[in-house]
Amino acid sequence: MTDDVDRIVEQWGRERPDLETDAMAVFGRIYRLARIVGDRQERVYGALGINRGEFDVLATLRRAGEPFQLSPKALTASLMLTSGGMTGRLDRLERAGLVARSPDPADRRGLVITLTSTGRTLIDEAVTVGLAAQRRSSSGCPSRAAANSAPSSGTCSPPRRAEPAEKLKRRCLDIDRCGNDRRRALRPRTALSTAEASGDTDGGSRHTKPGPPSSRIPAPPGGVDCLHP
Repeated sequence: MTDDVDRIVEQWGRERPDLETDAMAVFGRIYRLARIVGDRQERVYGALGINRGEFDVLATLRRAGEPFQLSPKALTASLMLTSGGMTGRLDRLERAGLVARSPDPADRRGLVITLTSTGRTLIDEAVTVGLAAQRRSSSGCPSRAAANSAPSSGTCSPPRRAEPAEKLKRRCLDIDRCGNDRRRALRPRTALSTAEASGDTDGGSRHTKPGPPSSRIPAPPGGVDCLHP
């Protein structure tokens, strides 16, 4: 049995036999699964009148807990959006009565976004049906021989269901850690950090000024979700 990824890998193997294509075979299927499941999720959410982007906003507010309220800045950072992209989503959700904007009591110049009761009802339903769609996708289809020989529930025991999620989580953490280590290794070293590394921290080195701020690489953003919520 072959799939599209097999054919792509085979073609590269013929045209560029010097390439090691094992990673392509793995990530090609990950991307394909993400697209297939993403399209299914889009249809599920569409039946409720929202898209995946709007689901993300409602879900972020819902899982924040009482009072289901965040600032636009916090929402933008959590979803890794531009402020303009977030404004468009909030405008649509507010018109639909799913969120409400109000002045921030802690900052007279700021706003807070609150999930309305209608929005909470909708996102609770969306999460439920969305997870059901994901479970159907992850359970797979039984083989024809197995289907003919014995009835199948199409589900796995809880420990077996947890195995793929744990493996993916460990892999995501490994990739994040490697990326952070690489960013730290590439960060330019100031005169002060060089002195600290060599142990030269006497009075003379205390007055050494670090390099200009423009030469420093900012710390990577945190809170990047590995999977769709």
